[in-house]
Amino acid sequence: MKLRFGGEHLTIKTLMSPKKNTISDRFSEKTASTKSAGESVTRLDFGNSAFFIGAENTLIETAIHWILYDMTVNSCTDSDFTVACPIVLLYGPAGVGKSHLLSGIFQKWHEIHSRKKSIFLTGEGFARSLVTAITSKTTEDFRRKFQKADLMIFDDLHLIQDKEAARIELLTILDGLDTARQRMVLGMDTFPSPKMLKDERLIARLTSGFVVPMVFPGYSARTAILSYFAEQSEMTLPPKFIPLLAKSLSGSVPQLQGVISKLAFESERQQITLPLIQTVLREFADHYHSTVTVDEIAKQVARQMGLKLSEMKSKSRKSTTVLARGIAMYLSRQRTKLSLKEIGQYFGGRDHTTVSHSIQNISEQITQSPQYRDLLLKIQESLSNRPL
Repeated sequence: MKLRFGGEHLTIKTLMSPKKNTISDRFSEKTASTKSAGESVTRLDFGNSAFFIGAENTLIETAIHWILYDMTVNSCTDSDFTVACPIVLLYGPAGVGKSHLLSGIFQKWHEIHSRKKSIFLTGEGFARSLVTAITSKTTEDFRRKFQKADLMIFDDLHLIQDKEAARIELLTILDGLDTARQRMVLGMDTFPSPKMLKDERLIARLTSGFVVPMVFPGYSARTAILSYFAEQSEMTLPPKFIPLLAKSLSGSVPQLQGVISKLAFESERQQITLPLIQTVLREFADHYHSTVTVDEIAKQVARQMGLKLSEMKSKSRKSTTVLARGIAMYLSRQRTKLSLKEIGQYFGGRDHTTVSHSIQNISEQITQSPQYRDLLLKIQESLSNRPL
């Protein structure tokens, strides 16, 4: 099925091949790609909800496969031999969809492993349950529950950072994991650090498995998410407005959903037009402070990578400069309304072909390199937390 959004095409193809072992084939899934960016978007259906994975977050697919189907993997280390990887840590800022994804994984686990035991808790809920167990002198029963569980999911784990007893108990659970049977999935807002968790042993255990950074959805993923929310709201949203919305919003999933909800409400009273779209976008830009300029992006990238802004705009082909320039171009394409030509003009008058090649190269590097994903996440966070 092909849909036309402004000057771009979105091709949606349903893949249903249960004989294969990829996460793509095990889910009722749709894959979408835009010709302009050459990026694909994977849709994972969890019951009545869906989760969309763009090129910037493809490592999530591997993590889900390991959690649900096969935790014996090759990539927990850099070696060529197979190792057990029972711990998966997902981290990223609020709004990337961690809680939604963890809930979906929990639901899917029950569908696949209906006879196995599982636990879903937030960091705060874990700490509260521990206090209750200590108070009622049922600590052993509390621990036994985790020992018997085949899957344990902890969301918002960062909330135990000031709760010493909870940190100690979590370390005990981690140390007692049956690596041949048990899986543990944890969600946090940031990468675990000594300043946050105050325990080097706990940090070492949390990061001993598969660590997956999550970043805000890129342009292609935002396009798919907005289309999905519009479909769910049952409103008539002209497809030509989807690219405008995707380019104008920052990528926070609650923000995307909020914009569609607002438009759905307005559509009951009036026809959706460009002036209405622009009015709603201004309202959300003021609320989320989502408007980011290419200059802000370039300065943040330069700061993170120890460069001068003038170096990124220069003709320098030094590897660090080329990488920084490419990341800035990639983020500018994802987070601003600028065309490839306009982005190129900012970075020293480069043509749109050069910009397109740089963006494609960074997309591939993000998929393959955890270091690049971590760097991108830090820059995304700095842009989201910049002062008003």
